[in-house]
Amino acid sequence: YSYVFKKHNITAEQFNTSLKYYSTEVKEMQDINVQVVERLTQMESEVKAQKKVE
Repeated sequence: YSYVFKKHNITAEQFNTSLKYYSTEVKEMQDINVQVVERLTQMESEVKAQKKVE
């Protein structure tokens, strides 16, 4: 995970603190997960479209 932490300029401790917070805020975590899935789906569609062009 060090690459991801470095890329986003956070520490493992900061990540764990956020994870603990959101594990108690279920609705907020669900909302974030929905956004992540939507973004990943969009990215997947873009990659598939690009492969068709190639």
